[in-house]
Amino acid sequence: MECWFCLHGYTNRCIRGKSFGSLGFDGGQAEYVRVPFADGTLQRAPTTVDDSLLIMMCDIFPTGYYGANRAIQYFESQSHELDTINADTPMFQLQELKDCVFVCLGCGPVGLCSILTCLTKKVGKVFAVDAVDDRLAEAERWGAIPLKLGRDDIKAKILEATDGRGADAVIELVGNAPALKSAFELVRPAGCISSIGFHQGEVPFTAFEAYAKNLNINMGRAPARRVFNDALDVLVANSDKVREFVTHKLPVSEAAKGYEIFEKQQARKVVLVF
Repeated sequence: MECWFCLHGYTNRCIRGKSFGSLGFDGGQAEYVRVPFADGTLQRAPTTVDDSLLIMMCDIFPTGYYGANRAIQYFESQSHELDTINADTPMFQLQELKDCVFVCLGCGPVGLCSILTCLTKKVGKVFAVDAVDDRLAEAERWGAIPLKLGRDDIKAKILEATDGRGADAVIELVGNAPALKSAFELVRPAGCISSIGFHQGEVPFTAFEAYAKNLNINMGRAPARRVFNDALDVLVANSDKVREFVTHKLPVSEAAKGYEIFEKQQARKVVLVF
Protein backbone atom coordinates (compact mmCIF):
# COMPACT_ATOMS: atom_id res chain seq x y z
CA MET A 1 0.00 0.00 0.00
CA GLU A 2 1.51 3.27 -1.10
CA CYS A 3 -1.07 5.95 -1.92
CA TRP A 4 -2.59 8.23 0.73
CA PHE A 5 -6.06 6.73 0.38
CA CYS A 6 -4.92 3.14 0.82
CA LEU A 7 -2.73 4.01 3.79
CA HIS A 8 -5.75 5.60 5.48
CA GLY A 9 -8.13 2.73 4.78
CA TYR A 10 -9.91 4.15 1.73
CA THR A 11 -8.82 1.33 -0.55
CA ASN A 12 -11.90 1.95 -2.69
CA ARG A 13 -10.36 5.27 -3.77
CA CYS A 14 -6.84 4.03 -4.61
CA ILE A 15 -5.29 6.35 -7.21
CA ARG A 16 -3.87 3.31 -9.03
CA GLY A 17 -6.77 0.95 -8.42
CA LYS A 18 -8.45 -1.02 -11.20
CA SER A 19 -11.08 -3.74 -11.26
CA PHE A 20 -10.53 -7.21 -12.67
CA GLY A 21 -12.71 -7.72 -15.71
CA SER A 22 -12.98 -4.01 -16.50
CA LEU A 23 -12.03 -2.29 -19.75
CA GLY A 24 -8.71 -1.28 -18.25
CA PHE A 25 -7.82 -4.55 -16.54
CA ASP A 26 -8.35 -8.04 -17.99
CA GLY A 27 -8.72 -11.23 -16.00
CA GLY A 28 -12.10 -11.20 -14.31
CA GLN A 29 -12.87 -14.76 -15.39
CA ALA A 30 -9.42 -16.22 -15.92
CA GLU A 31 -8.13 -19.34 -14.21
CA TYR A 32 -5.01 -17.48 -13.09
CA VAL A 33 -4.40 -13.75 -12.85
CA ARG A 34 -1.47 -11.45 -12.26
CA VAL A 35 -2.22 -9.26 -9.25
CA PRO A 36 -0.64 -5.79 -9.11
CA PHE A 37 0.23 -4.49 -5.62
CA ALA A 38 -0.47 -7.96 -4.23
CA ASP A 39 1.04 -7.10 -0.85
CA GLY A 40 -1.90 -4.79 -0.20
CA THR A 41 -4.69 -6.72 -1.85
CA LEU A 42 -4.27 -10.48 -1.48
CA GLN A 43 -5.51 -12.30 1.60
CA ARG A 44 -4.77 -15.87 2.63
CA ALA A 45 -7.89 -18.00 2.19
CA PRO A 46 -9.13 -19.90 5.25
CA THR A 47 -9.24 -23.68 4.87
CA THR A 48 -12.52 -23.97 6.77
CA VAL A 49 -14.72 -22.46 4.05
CA ASP A 50 -15.54 -23.95 0.66
CA ASP A 51 -13.95 -22.16 -2.31
CA SER A 52 -17.34 -21.53 -3.92
CA LEU A 53 -18.30 -19.47 -0.87
CA LEU A 54 -14.97 -17.68 -0.77
CA ILE A 55 -15.68 -16.41 -4.28
CA MET A 56 -18.25 -14.14 -2.63
CA MET A 57 -15.41 -12.47 -0.72
CA CYS A 58 -14.04 -11.11 -4.00
CA ASP A 59 -16.83 -8.57 -4.17
CA ILE A 60 -20.39 -9.20 -3.09
CA PHE A 61 -19.98 -10.10 0.57
CA PRO A 62 -17.62 -7.22 1.50
CA THR A 63 -19.91 -4.88 -0.45
CA GLY A 64 -23.07 -6.10 1.27
CA TYR A 65 -21.30 -6.04 4.62
CA TYR A 66 -20.11 -2.47 4.03
CA GLY A 67 -23.59 -1.26 3.13
CA ALA A 68 -25.03 -2.70 6.32
CA ASN A 69 -22.11 -1.78 8.55
CA ARG A 70 -22.12 1.88 7.54
CA ALA A 71 -25.66 2.14 8.88
CA ILE A 72 -24.80 0.10 11.96
CA GLN A 73 -21.77 2.28 12.72
CA TYR A 74 -23.92 5.38 12.48
CA PHE A 75 -26.08 4.21 15.36
CA GLU A 76 -23.14 2.90 17.35
CA SER A 77 -21.48 6.33 17.09
CA GLN A 78 -24.73 8.07 18.08
CA SER A 79 -25.02 5.84 21.15
CA HIS A 80 -21.42 6.56 22.14
CA GLU A 81 -21.94 10.30 21.73
CA LEU A 82 -25.12 10.31 23.82
CA ASP A 83 -23.52 8.08 26.44
CA THR A 84 -20.75 10.68 26.82
CA ILE A 85 -23.30 13.49 27.14
CA ASN A 86 -25.29 11.52 29.70
CA ALA A 87 -22.26 10.59 31.84
CA ASP A 88 -23.02 13.18 34.53
CA THR A 89 -26.60 14.23 33.87
CA PRO A 90 -28.89 11.83 31.98
CA MET A 91 -30.66 13.75 29.23
CA PHE A 92 -31.37 11.46 26.30
CA GLN A 93 -32.53 7.90 25.78
CA LEU A 94 -30.01 5.79 23.91
CA GLN A 95 -31.23 3.91 20.84
CA GLU A 96 -29.54 0.53 20.73
CA LEU A 97 -29.26 -1.65 17.64
CA LYS A 98 -31.69 -4.15 19.15
CA ASP A 99 -34.32 -1.40 19.04
CA CYS A 100 -33.57 -0.27 15.46
CA VAL A 101 -35.64 -0.95 12.35
CA PHE A 102 -33.62 -1.37 9.14
CA VAL A 103 -34.92 -1.78 5.59
CA CYS A 104 -32.88 -3.50 2.86
CA LEU A 105 -34.08 -2.43 -0.59
CA GLY A 106 -33.02 -5.18 -2.98
CA CYS A 107 -32.40 -8.82 -2.09
CA GLY A 108 -30.07 -9.92 -4.86
CA PRO A 109 -26.72 -11.48 -3.90
CA VAL A 110 -25.33 -8.25 -2.39
CA GLY A 111 -28.64 -7.48 -0.67
CA LEU A 112 -28.77 -10.90 0.96
CA CYS A 113 -25.22 -10.33 2.24
CA SER A 114 -26.35 -7.03 3.78
CA ILE A 115 -29.37 -8.68 5.38
CA LEU A 116 -27.23 -11.43 6.87
CA THR A 117 -24.84 -8.82 8.27
CA CYS A 118 -27.68 -6.88 9.89
CA LEU A 119 -29.07 -10.02 11.49
CA THR A 120 -25.63 -11.15 12.68
CA LYS A 121 -24.99 -7.74 14.23
CA LYS A 122 -28.33 -8.02 16.10
CA VAL A 123 -30.31 -5.23 14.44
CA GLY A 124 -33.77 -5.38 16.04
CA LYS A 125 -35.96 -5.68 12.94
CA VAL A 126 -34.79 -6.10 9.36
CA PHE A 127 -37.27 -5.71 6.51
CA ALA A 128 -36.30 -7.24 3.15
CA VAL A 129 -37.86 -5.63 0.04
CA ASP A 130 -37.78 -7.24 -3.39
CA ALA A 131 -40.04 -8.51 -6.18
CA VAL A 132 -38.57 -12.04 -6.39
CA ASP A 133 -40.19 -14.68 -4.19
CA ASP A 134 -37.10 -16.89 -3.93
CA ARG A 135 -34.99 -14.04 -2.60
CA LEU A 136 -37.62 -13.00 -0.08
CA ALA A 137 -38.03 -16.60 1.09
CA GLU A 138 -34.29 -16.88 1.74
CA ALA A 139 -34.25 -13.61 3.67
CA GLU A 140 -37.24 -14.76 5.72
CA ARG A 141 -35.53 -18.08 6.56
CA TRP A 142 -32.68 -16.09 8.04
CA GLY A 143 -34.98 -13.93 10.17
CA ALA A 144 -35.82 -10.87 8.03
CA ILE A 145 -39.39 -9.68 7.44
CA PRO A 146 -40.22 -9.98 3.71
CA LEU A 147 -42.10 -7.25 1.83
CA LYS A 148 -42.89 -7.84 -1.82
CA LEU A 149 -42.95 -5.04 -4.36
CA GLY A 150 -46.31 -4.83 -6.07
CA ARG A 151 -48.05 -6.78 -3.33
CA ASP A 152 -47.36 -5.12 0.01
CA ASP A 153 -47.87 -1.48 0.97
CA ILE A 154 -44.26 -1.12 2.00
CA LYS A 155 -44.40 2.40 3.37
CA ALA A 156 -47.50 1.60 5.46
CA LYS A 157 -45.81 -1.50 6.88
CA ILE A 158 -42.68 0.43 7.86
CA LEU A 159 -44.67 3.26 9.44
CA GLU A 160 -46.74 0.73 11.36
CA ALA A 161 -43.58 -0.94 12.69
CA THR A 162 -42.09 2.39 13.85
CA ASP A 163 -45.06 4.24 15.35
CA GLY A 164 -45.21 6.45 12.27
CA ARG A 165 -41.58 7.62 12.34
CA GLY A 166 -40.10 5.66 9.45
CA ALA A 167 -37.15 3.29 9.33
CA ASP A 168 -34.06 4.15 11.35
CA ALA A 169 -31.89 3.14 8.39
CA VAL A 170 -32.44 2.13 4.79
CA ILE A 171 -29.78 0.19 2.89
CA GLU A 172 -30.29 0.77 -0.83
CA LEU A 173 -28.77 -1.93 -3.03
CA VAL A 174 -30.57 -1.59 -6.36
CA GLY A 175 -28.82 1.34 -8.00
CA ASN A 176 -31.68 3.17 -9.69
CA ALA A 177 -33.55 6.40 -8.99
CA PRO A 178 -36.87 4.80 -7.89
CA ALA A 179 -35.04 2.72 -5.26
CA LEU A 180 -33.14 5.71 -3.90
CA LYS A 181 -36.35 7.76 -3.84
CA SER A 182 -38.03 4.94 -1.92
CA ALA A 183 -35.15 4.94 0.57
CA PHE A 184 -35.67 8.67 1.12
CA GLU A 185 -39.40 8.17 1.66
CA LEU A 186 -39.01 5.23 4.06
CA VAL A 187 -36.29 6.61 6.33
CA ARG A 188 -37.25 8.66 9.38
CA PRO A 189 -36.04 12.22 10.05
CA ALA A 190 -32.46 12.12 11.40
CA GLY A 191 -32.15 8.60 10.03
CA CYS A 192 -29.52 7.02 7.81
CA ILE A 193 -29.42 6.03 4.15
CA SER A 194 -26.59 3.71 3.15
CA SER A 195 -26.57 3.45 -0.64
CA ILE A 196 -24.21 1.03 -2.37
CA GLY A 197 -26.26 0.68 -5.56
CA PHE A 198 -24.35 1.64 -8.70
CA HIS A 199 -26.16 4.86 -9.61
CA GLN A 200 -25.63 6.57 -12.95
CA GLY A 201 -28.35 9.24 -12.90
CA GLU A 202 -29.58 12.19 -10.88
CA VAL A 203 -30.33 11.96 -7.15
CA PRO A 204 -34.16 11.82 -6.93
CA PHE A 205 -34.51 14.28 -4.06
CA THR A 206 -33.23 17.78 -3.52
CA ALA A 207 -30.54 19.05 -1.20
CA PHE A 208 -33.23 21.02 0.64
CA GLU A 209 -35.32 17.87 1.18
CA ALA A 210 -32.30 16.07 2.64
CA TYR A 211 -31.52 19.14 4.78
CA ALA A 212 -35.10 19.37 6.01
CA LYS A 213 -35.03 15.72 7.03
CA ASN A 214 -31.59 15.90 8.70
CA LEU A 215 -30.39 12.84 6.84
CA ASN A 216 -27.10 11.03 7.18
CA ILE A 217 -26.31 9.72 3.68
CA ASN A 218 -23.43 7.46 2.66
CA MET A 219 -22.91 6.50 -0.98
CA GLY A 220 -20.23 4.79 -3.00
CA ARG A 221 -18.24 1.63 -3.52
CA ALA A 222 -16.96 -0.51 -0.67
CA PRO A 223 -13.35 -0.38 0.58
CA ALA A 224 -13.27 -4.17 0.27
CA ARG A 225 -9.75 -4.68 1.59
CA ARG A 226 -10.39 -2.64 4.73
CA VAL A 227 -13.59 -4.47 5.69
CA PHE A 228 -12.40 -7.86 4.42
CA ASN A 229 -11.50 -9.51 7.73
CA ASP A 230 -14.68 -8.43 9.52
CA ALA A 231 -16.83 -9.44 6.55
CA LEU A 232 -15.08 -12.82 6.39
CA ASP A 233 -15.85 -13.40 10.07
CA VAL A 234 -19.56 -12.86 9.33
CA LEU A 235 -19.40 -15.21 6.34
CA VAL A 236 -17.63 -17.96 8.31
CA ALA A 237 -20.08 -17.61 11.20
CA ASN A 238 -22.96 -18.09 8.77
CA SER A 239 -21.42 -20.60 6.38
CA ASP A 240 -24.30 -23.03 7.00
CA LYS A 241 -26.84 -20.40 5.92
CA VAL A 242 -25.05 -19.41 2.73
CA ARG A 243 -24.15 -22.93 1.67
CA GLU A 244 -26.83 -22.82 -1.04
CA PHE A 245 -25.97 -19.29 -2.11
CA VAL A 246 -24.24 -20.56 -5.26
CA THR A 247 -27.08 -22.08 -7.27
CA HIS A 248 -25.24 -22.87 -10.53
CA LYS A 249 -21.75 -24.07 -11.48
CA LEU A 250 -21.10 -23.87 -15.21
CA PRO A 251 -18.04 -24.39 -17.40
CA VAL A 252 -16.51 -21.13 -18.57
CA SER A 253 -17.60 -22.03 -22.11
CA GLU A 254 -21.20 -21.50 -20.92
CA ALA A 255 -20.56 -18.08 -19.41
CA ALA A 256 -23.17 -16.48 -21.66
CA LYS A 257 -25.79 -18.86 -20.29
CA GLY A 258 -24.77 -17.96 -16.75
CA TYR A 259 -25.30 -14.27 -17.43
CA GLU A 260 -28.63 -15.03 -19.09
CA ILE A 261 -30.13 -17.02 -16.20
CA PHE A 262 -28.89 -14.47 -13.69
CA GLU A 263 -30.44 -11.64 -15.72
CA LYS A 264 -33.73 -13.56 -15.74
CA GLN A 265 -33.46 -13.95 -11.94
CA GLN A 266 -33.28 -17.73 -12.26
CA ALA A 267 -30.03 -17.92 -10.28
CA ARG A 268 -28.60 -16.30 -7.17
CA LYS A 269 -24.91 -16.76 -7.90
CA VAL A 270 -23.27 -18.49 -10.83
CA VAL A 271 -19.73 -19.88 -10.56
CA LEU A 272 -17.76 -20.51 -13.73
CA VAL A 273 -15.28 -23.39 -13.57
CA PHE A 274 -12.43 -24.45 -15.87
